[in-house]
Amino acid sequence: MSKKVQLSNNVQIEINATPFASGGEGDLYHINSPTSFKGQVLKVYKQEKQTKQREDKLNFLVKNPPALKQTGEHNSVIWPTHIAYENRKFIGYTMPIANGIKLELLCHPKIPKGIGDDWMRFDFSTPGSHDLRKKICFNIAVAISQIHSFGNYVLVDLKPDNIIIQPNGRISIIDVDSTEVIQSNKLLFPAQVITPEYTPPEYYSTIKKLENSLIEETWDRFSLGIIFYRLLHGIHPFTGSLKSPFENITNIGEIIEKGFFPHGSNKSKFKVIPKPHEHFNKLEGSFKLLFLNAFEKGHFAPHIRPSADDWCRCLSPDPGI
Repeated sequence: MSKKVQLSNNVQIEINATPFASGGEGDLYHINSPTSFKGQVLKVYKQEKQTKQREDKLNFLVKNPPALKQTGEHNSVIWPTHIAYENRKFIGYTMPIANGIKLELLCHPKIPKGIGDDWMRFDFSTPGSHDLRKKICFNIAVAISQIHSFGNYVLVDLKPDNIIIQPNGRISIIDVDSTEVIQSNKLLFPAQVITPEYTPPEYYSTIKKLENSLIEETWDRFSLGIIFYRLLHGIHPFTGSLKSPFENITNIGEIIEKGFFPHGSNKSKFKVIPKPHEHFNKLEGSFKLLFLNAFEKGHFAPHIRPSADDWCRCLSPDPGI
C-alpha cells in the first residue's frame, strides 16, 4: 500500500503507507516516486505538532538554506527541501536521507558490541584511532561552520544523537528543523528542544525566560566542545565525584552550572576524576587550550569559546580552511 502527498513545489510524491522509522516528533517514510526524489525521505509530524508556526518556520528554512558544500551524493547537513501537505493540510517536510549510526555510539570508552567490525578502528584501544577521531571532529566543525556562517541559525540542540556517522568518517547533522531562526538580530522562530547535558551555564540563569529569548551562537560553541571532548576522551567533560561541600552535586547539568571542569582551576574540588579524563594529558597544547577556553574561560565569557572555525584551524593542516 502507498499514499500520495503534495509538496510545496506542486510536485506529488508517493510514499509507503507505513513508516520505516519513528521518533518523538514524527515518522519517516521512504519516497517511492518520482525518481527525482531518490535519496530523500518524508518526515511527517505527529498531529499535535503540525502547527502553523512550525509550517512558517520550515518555509523559512526551505527558502533560506545555508551555503552547504556537498560531496557527491553525501550531505553533511540534512536540510529541509520541501514542505509536505495532505489534503492541503501541513504535515511535514522532505529532506535527504542520512545513512549510518548515531555518533553517540562512538562517545563512550569502548565501541559497543554488535555494531559491526567496520567501527572497531575507532575504538580507543586501536592504534591510530585518536587521529581518526580528530578527523571526525574536523568534519563536524566544517558542517557547523557552514551553518553558522549564514548568520540566521543557532542549532541549540547540538548533540551526538543528532549527528549520523558512516564508517568512512563522513557525518550528517540531522534534526535541524528544531533550529533557532534569527533575522536582523531578532528572534524569528525559537528552538523547540534542548538537552541539559549540552547546554552552557548561561542556560541555568535564564531558564525561566528562555522560551522567547534570543540564544547566541556561543551556545552552540559550548555544545560543540562537549561533543569533541566526548569523541576524544570517551566521557563527558563535566563528569566526576566532588569533594565536600559539593559532594551532593552529582547531576551533569549542575556541574556545568558551577563550571567544575576537571582540568581547570577547579580540579582540586574533585575527589574522583574518572580514568578516561586522562586522555586530556596526551592532547597537543592547542587542543588543551581550546577545551579550557570552551569550559573554563568561556564559563563567564561565552565569546571566548572556540568557534567551529577555530576548531577547523586547529584540526586541519591547511591554515586556509
